[in-house]
Amino acid sequence: MEHDDAILTFSAPAREPGRVDAIASPVFELLYASFFATKRGVPPGPGSTPPAWLRRFSVEAPEALRAVADFWRQHGHDDAGAEAFLLATRFGYVRDPEPERFLRDFGRLPGRYLSESRVTDSAALKKEAERIASRLEVLRDPETAEVWAQAHRGLWRLLGPYWERERRPAVEAAAAAFMAQLGATGDVLNSFPRHHFAQFEAAVAQIRKAEKEGRVLVVPMGLAVSGGFLFEVDGIVYIGFGVQAERVHERTAQRVAELAPRMKAFADPTRAMLLAVIARFEGLQFTVGDLAQQLGVSQPTVSGHLRLLRDAGLVHIERRGNKAYHRLDRDALHGLLAGFEAAVVEGADSENGSSA
Repeated sequence: MEHDDAILTFSAPAREPGRVDAIASPVFELLYASFFATKRGVPPGPGSTPPAWLRRFSVEAPEALRAVADFWRQHGHDDAGAEAFLLATRFGYVRDPEPERFLRDFGRLPGRYLSESRVTDSAALKKEAERIASRLEVLRDPETAEVWAQAHRGLWRLLGPYWERERRPAVEAAAAAFMAQLGATGDVLNSFPRHHFAQFEAAVAQIRKAEKEGRVLVVPMGLAVSGGFLFEVDGIVYIGFGVQAERVHERTAQRVAELAPRMKAFADPTRAMLLAVIARFEGLQFTVGDLAQQLGVSQPTVSGHLRLLRDAGLVHIERRGNKAYHRLDRDALHGLLAGFEAAVVEGADSENGSSA
């Protein structure tokens, strides 16, 4: 099961042609991978199950990932930032067929941006703009910028072949599907996958305004699963989304539907207490009557609850003569709770269709 929950948002200046378009962007793929690896660490820290590429290369080539993931921590910042996305959009690298031109030019971009741009007057965005500016000041130093660029070259040497082979076809198909749907409907929002986060109310007004003025660039992402980005740069709205997101949603819905009937075992206080009593007296022999006495309810009530617990696979019967003894299946209990947590919290998809 893989999942990512990184959705980057910010607002700043940039240059993009005035139209609605959808493209594959290796530059954004690299920057998203860097952002996510920095956010989660190498190996990935606690949280939802990370995408397959981060799990795989954290084992196969951890040093290349760490060179990127640890860069900002080594320079006094605790987390990933938006500065590289800002530079790529501001100076026109988003549509490049591969990231090398951006990495080659990177050393002169932070100083150029800082000399041309002002901190926004927006109170809501001023704090983020100041954070970005402080990172760009770090990158203004040529040696530091070269360390950043070399780390990202190493990351793309690792991820580029994987993206080309495993992800690019799906990315290009998603971009073509978006444009085809846009041509049929004339509606940006209705051209996204059904469960895209751009459908959330907080984003709709921003996207609708940009759509009217032809200022939307959609970037399906192969290295994102259900995360992505939604940000506005100089009036252009950039929207990135993981091409696996719909599959994640569908698989999650399927798994929740499968688990929900069994989760009814926990929906009644008496039934939950029954599990607790059975677990507490594990190793002792007790009957339905014993359980009824412990809970202060009738034997028929206990029998009904036990039937539901047996159907859920949480309780098993051992028969000895004419008596039936009940045992809690701890493995089944742990598996049910872990499976439900995985389905709800972590998403429910993987590249090979199996659980992680």
